[in-house]
Amino acid sequence: MESFERPNIVLVVLDTVRARSLDLYGHDRETMPNLRQFGEDATVFKRAYTNAPWTLPAHASLFTGQLPSEHGCHGGSLYFNPDCPTLAERLRNRGYATTGISNNIWISDHFGFNRGFESLYKQWQLFRETRDIGHVLKTNPSVQELAKTLTSGNPLKNLVNGLYGKWLYRRADFGGARTTADAIDLLDSSEEPLFLFLNYMEGHAPYQHHEDSVSFLDADETEDLTELSGQSEEYHLGNIDISNTEFEQLRRLYDGELRYLDDQLSQLFQTLDEADHSNDTMVIVVGDHGENIGDHGLMAHRFSVHDTVLQVPLVIRYPNGESPTADPSSPVDLRYVFQEILRVSGETVNIQRNDEPAVAEYVNPKYTPEAATDGFKGAHFDRRYATVISKTHKLVRDDRGNTKLYVRGGRDFELDGATVDDEAIERDLSKYCPTPRAGAGQAGTEGLSDDVKHHLESLGYR
Repeated sequence: MESFERPNIVLVVLDTVRARSLDLYGHDRETMPNLRQFGEDATVFKRAYTNAPWTLPAHASLFTGQLPSEHGCHGGSLYFNPDCPTLAERLRNRGYATTGISNNIWISDHFGFNRGFESLYKQWQLFRETRDIGHVLKTNPSVQELAKTLTSGNPLKNLVNGLYGKWLYRRADFGGARTTADAIDLLDSSEEPLFLFLNYMEGHAPYQHHEDSVSFLDADETEDLTELSGQSEEYHLGNIDISNTEFEQLRRLYDGELRYLDDQLSQLFQTLDEADHSNDTMVIVVGDHGENIGDHGLMAHRFSVHDTVLQVPLVIRYPNGESPTADPSSPVDLRYVFQEILRVSGETVNIQRNDEPAVAEYVNPKYTPEAATDGFKGAHFDRRYATVISKTHKLVRDDRGNTKLYVRGGRDFELDGATVDDEAIERDLSKYCPTPRAGAGQAGTEGLSDDVKHHLESLGYR
């Protein structure tokens, strides 16, 4: 990896990783010791928040510096097509080679996220740029359906991709090991300043069997829990009960996924350090959103703007001794990450002020498994939210006109704090708070291919 006039930029997104489950943020289990060590020579933002509690709008905010209601990519409109240049486009215009590696079907060309990337690897494919049929095979398709899929494009590569997706991908991990290996190859071979985006999925349910699954559990507990981790729809609809003991076990299994992620990060950090690029490479490690694991009566990352799904890890190692423009102890969100990347690349940007709060939105819940069931409309999880988070308070609004103002307690507004009435603070925060709108758009699946739908179903969407 050569040195260039402009710094290389490595953006690592830890999908579905919440800050509260990292020892870096005070968790009592040592889930990510290598990231904690990396943070000793980097800037650790203690109160970083996503702009949306799920992957699609969160990445769109990260790539545009806009809120979901501004960039328009959310549960009511699934395609990423902002009316402004994306992060990858802006960096490419500045002479960067732009490469992405994604393990999440949402972050792919199927939904427009390849804009600005010269290459965006889809890790569920062994051969790239061919039909996604691995998840079609998992659904036991008819002979006619299978023949139609296989004969579209290169039949041999399609078949190999299908077998890889069915039997190998997500057998030992969620694509993490291959992603790390590909990233190291790209870092070693780059001949121009590189913008490298990585999306790791190990934090996303259903959890996998791998060597770190038993880090915080007995081995004989993991198999049933792995299946249970993917049952959020059944839990929300009241079809299954999950005990407090089982939720605690699921949290331990989740912590094992984080330990596995930490192993992957360690290899990336080692590659950068061995090449002595600590001074000319900007490295960002950030979560796109968090997770409810029985918290607030919820699973996964739907129907909620609690801190459990909004507060994420953010660690930035700046090149050439540069410093952050924000106080690391103040609230920041993904828009700040967008701004910092562009600033370090040499582009002039409007910097988010230190006194500006973090903002998040849950614009539309319609593209969720539960939305397809009878009784969803009007149910307690059929809500749209907007929230503003300052140093001391959190304002939450929903589309029914309800407003709550929380004062911060320990490290979590809802769990440690309390609701308060303070008209002055509410009025001040309201200036930053979008207005949630009932029925704001509704995404359909008409434009999605069957193989993409099958892939989404494996993540709990339909």
